[in-house]
Amino acid sequence: MVNEEKHYEIKVPVYVSEPIVRNPNGFANVTYENMIDLITKRIDEHNASEKKIVAQQRKKTKKKEIAELNYVKRSFNDVPALFVRMNAGNTNLYDTYIQREEFIELGKTDKVGSENNWLLLYPQIKGIDPNHYTCYWLIFVYADPHKDFNDITQSAKLFVRYILQLRLRHIKTQDVLKELKDLGTTPELKIKYTYIASGNNDVMPKYQNYVICDKFKKEKLESFANMPFDYTEEIISDESYKSEYHNKDIYITVGKKEYKIIKKAQLDEAKKLLEDVVEETFNMTSYVTGEYLETNTLYSIDFMTEKLKPVIENYLASYA
Repeated sequence: MVNEEKHYEIKVPVYVSEPIVRNPNGFANVTYENMIDLITKRIDEHNASEKKIVAQQRKKTKKKEIAELNYVKRSFNDVPALFVRMNAGNTNLYDTYIQREEFIELGKTDKVGSENNWLLLYPQIKGIDPNHYTCYWLIFVYADPHKDFNDITQSAKLFVRYILQLRLRHIKTQDVLKELKDLGTTPELKIKYTYIASGNNDVMPKYQNYVICDKFKKEKLESFANMPFDYTEEIISDESYKSEYHNKDIYITVGKKEYKIIKKAQLDEAKKLLEDVVEETFNMTSYVTGEYLETNTLYSIDFMTEKLKPVIENYLASYA
């Protein structure tokens, strides 16, 4: 039997910032260099402040911290871009340990993270009138084999929102439905329904004084392929889930693009129902063998440039 060398994934999700129309941030006749200078200025200001960006998931103890940032300029097809390295980690850790020669239990003040959380900012300028340019950024996240995908994408979103002071492009459900209607059929559709409740009082009365957690969770997953548009629209719009579940997460895959539509049902009728949240991601994957997993190779600017260049070209060809 021939031993095949194992390959590891480098996932590259691509996010798009909301556009800035006309004379962005005080610039007239804006250029790519102006856009890069604006980003480096905000990073320098963050580093000088020595301020940490901290985020905590709702009802979770673990916190995400982004500390110091570094950047390197690199051009792709004569367009200047910016590699950014984030020092990011998780803290406020309980029931977690590390072990080398001895067992070390982690707690509130300890942090587990990495200095090599990389992404690439690629500026875009559209239009023919310099006074009416539309400017935005493509954000390529370098999710290498050493990283948890959700963890590094969360760090990237925190960086974009709080340090760059940008928002990711807002997509509406109707925009997704229009694309699917033009396509005719939906290649891949997944729906996850979730119900979480606490304090059900299902614990026997004699144990009630000792309860520290009483939680019930129910999930259901449905997967579909090549679904006609009429059925796709119907199942996305269906609100009957609210009678049994709190959340309805819809994942739609079209080629390299993935749409995630998050629907939430409020049980308290006095509260306004939350609008659907729609996130668009362009996903590509590259592969490396074990010999490239060492940090001095995997995080080399030349190596990352080699891996990201075809992703940029593929994205631009798809959205030109």
